[in-house]
Amino acid sequence: MPKHVLEPIYLRNDAEAYMANPYFGPEFMGLGPYRLVKWEPGSYMEFSRFDDYYRGRPPLDRVILRFISDFNTLVSVALAGSVDVADLAGNVEAVLTMKRRLEGTGHQVRTDPTDNVRHIEIQHRPEAARPRFALTDRTVRAALYHAIDRKAFTEATVEGLSPIADSWFRPDDPLRKDVENWIPQFPYDPARGQQLLAQTSWARGPDGTLVHRDTGERFELEMWAKPGTNTERELEIIADFWKAVGVAGKVIPLTAARANDRELLAQHPGVTTSSPTYTDLFGVLRLHSSQVASPANRWSGRNSGGYANPAADALQDRLALTIDKDQRIELHRQLLQEMMGDVALMPLDWEIHSVFYTRSVKGEVTGFERGWNVYEWDKE
Repeated sequence: MPKHVLEPIYLRNDAEAYMANPYFGPEFMGLGPYRLVKWEPGSYMEFSRFDDYYRGRPPLDRVILRFISDFNTLVSVALAGSVDVADLAGNVEAVLTMKRRLEGTGHQVRTDPTDNVRHIEIQHRPEAARPRFALTDRTVRAALYHAIDRKAFTEATVEGLSPIADSWFRPDDPLRKDVENWIPQFPYDPARGQQLLAQTSWARGPDGTLVHRDTGERFELEMWAKPGTNTERELEIIADFWKAVGVAGKVIPLTAARANDRELLAQHPGVTTSSPTYTDLFGVLRLHSSQVASPANRWSGRNSGGYANPAADALQDRLALTIDKDQRIELHRQLLQEMMGDVALMPLDWEIHSVFYTRSVKGEVTGFERGWNVYEWDKE
C-alpha cells in the first residue's frame, strides 16, 4: 500500500477515515494491466489499458466491469449478448439450464472446481451430541461415511460436475500424488456400514430404525440446513442414504437469525454442511482444539463442532513450523491418517464455480479464480 497516501491517516488511529480514503475507491493505484479511470458505485467500473504493464501491452483498449446483483438478470443479459464474460456464482440449477441452452451456439459456460471442500460437519461434543454414543463414536462415524454414495450425491446436486472429495486435497493438488496413498478410504458400501454399526451398541428396532441397546434411544439425528444455500436439499439426499442403515435423519431449516447465532451453531446436536476453502480449513487450524468455539472465546472459535484430538493438534502445530518439503509431506501423510482415519469430518465433493463467455472472447477463461489472466484476453 502507498505509504505516502495512507500512513498519515493510519497514524491518527482513525479507522473510518482510513477506510474512507479515495485510495480504496476511485483513486486506487495498482500494478495491473488495466488502470481504473471511472467508478460508479453499485453500477460499474471502467478500466483503460496500461501500456507499460510488466507482462506486456494488454490487447484490449478498455474493460468495463458491471455489478449485477440479481442472478436472473445476469443470466438474461448474458444470453442477450450484452456482456462478454459473466461470473455465474449462484443457483447451480440455473447455471446447468443455461449450459444446456447454449449448446451449439459457440458461447460457453465453463465450470471448474474451487478450493471449497463441501463436507458434513459433525458435532463431537459428548454433552451436545444427540443421540448419545452415536456421532462421538469413531466406528459409528465410519459407518455413516460408508453409507454415503458421493458419486450419486454429486449427480443429484450438480449433475456430476463436482469432483468427489476424500480429504482436503483436491484431485489436481500438486501434493496429491505424494499423499493420496495415505488417505484412509471410505467407499460407498452400506453393507460395510451395517457391519460396523453391528460392532457398536446400536441395533435395528422393529421399524428398522437403530436403537441403543443400553439406553433405548432411537438413532434420530438432527441435520441443520442453513438458509440461502442448497444445503436443505443436500441434507435430504444424505438423510436418504443414512436411512438405509437405520438412521432417522430429520432436516431442520434454520432461520437467518439462528444461522448467525454462533453459540447456537456450536451446540447443534447432529450434523450440518459446510464448505470452507482448503486454506480456511487448515490455514487457520479450523479443526484444532485451540479453535473450539466456547464461552471463553465468545463462541468465535472456527472449530464449531468441538473436535479435539491431541495427536492431530501436534501434527498441525508442527506443519505450521516446518519448511522442508519432504518433512511437510510426511506430516501431511500422518495428519491425513490421523484425522481422516478418525472421521473428523466427512468430505463430499469440491464446490464448482461457473463462468459464461461469448464465442468472441479469445483467451482462457476459467470458472475458478476468474480473471487471473485478464492481461491475455482479447475480443474478435
